[in-house]
Amino acid sequence: MQPQAGVLDGTGAVVARADLLLTGTRRIHEYDGAVHRTADQHGADLPRDKILARLGYERYGYTAAEIVSRPARIVADAEAAQGLLSDRTAARDYAGDSTVTQEQPSVLTAVSLAHYSIEWGETSHLTY
Repeated sequence: MQPQAGVLDGTGAVVARADLLLTGTRRIHEYDGAVHRTADQHGADLPRDKILARLGYERYGYTAAEIVSRPARIVADAEAAQGLLSDRTAARDYAGDSTVTQEQPSVLTAVSLAHYSIEWGETSHLTY
């Protein structure tokens, strides 16, 4: 993951700065605070989003509420973009209950996966 990554056009010119560029993908994750819904900022954001789309980037914007209350969803989005674990069953399995192997890595540690399993209400496999 590359924080504050410069996004280049075909000539090598920086056309945008991404909050978080997922390495090995064309996926950008960004925090969209309230300022992004003001008329002026929204007017600046739309042309930027079109430039990113024309260059083949996929932009996922997240609100503060999503970041605070749904971090597992954001991690799952990132993992899906990278071809890693991204569903609840795989996370549950990776946390220690089944057949997920080293060839199926996650950006989450086993402790984090256990935390999200609890968040998802899937705790039967956890040992305390």
